[in-house]
Amino acid sequence: SSVTFESLAMAATRAIDRSTAGSMARRMSAMVKGGPGQGDADGQRKSWKRIMAQKIVGNPSSKAQAKTAIPMKLRQGRTDRTTMMTSEEEQFHDDLLSMVTNAVVADEEAGGTSNLLPAPRANHSTSLFENSLVLFGGHGGLGYQRRAFNDVWVLNVDNSRWVELSCHGNPPAPRSGHAAFEKDGQVFIFGGWNSETQFNDLFVLDVEGKDWSDLDLAWGAPRWNMAVQL
Repeated sequence: SSVTFESLAMAATRAIDRSTAGSMARRMSAMVKGGPGQGDADGQRKSWKRIMAQKIVGNPSSKAQAKTAIPMKLRQGRTDRTTMMTSEEEQFHDDLLSMVTNAVVADEEAGGTSNLLPAPRANHSTSLFENSLVLFGGHGGLGYQRRAFNDVWVLNVDNSRWVELSCHGNPPAPRSGHAAFEKDGQVFIFGGWNSETQFNDLFVLDVEGKDWSDLDLAWGAPRWNMAVQL
């Protein structure tokens, strides 16, 4: 199963919530008894590690997962009671990093790639091609970025995986608000705009060949945010 920020965050939150309720009481008890409470800390780590492992790698009996399992290096517990909390936090981050690394390695060994996503955007186009959606262009970005795109992403609707196409040929300039449709394995892109200019050009993408070409035709005035129908 794919690893996403949302699934990691939810799993980590549940694991932390389960151990938070009694953590202060256990620390106080350890301080009174004069011991570091290492047994309790190990129990907490086992609890959240089991949840995270299920979230990230799914069925632990999978041959691919067993093949690519990477043993975790556990940090030696500190006996100084004043540094107990810091030690547990460092252990949490070490184990989390190891789990994510194991999941990515297992996925790559199985012949897949990490499930990357297109940058957030608006005014893009999607065209249905066989069992996939072909996304082109748009305007947006991460954080405070605001720019036009001319990248091409393909979403396989059967396994919900995104793949960015590395195309050659003569691609359209970055744009949004364009019109698009698919016919016979080719995606047609017309018009649109960006922060510098408006367009009235027509481009064609051969999806399987990953090749862009443009049609040198006169289309009148530039336009965007229009509709086309095949």
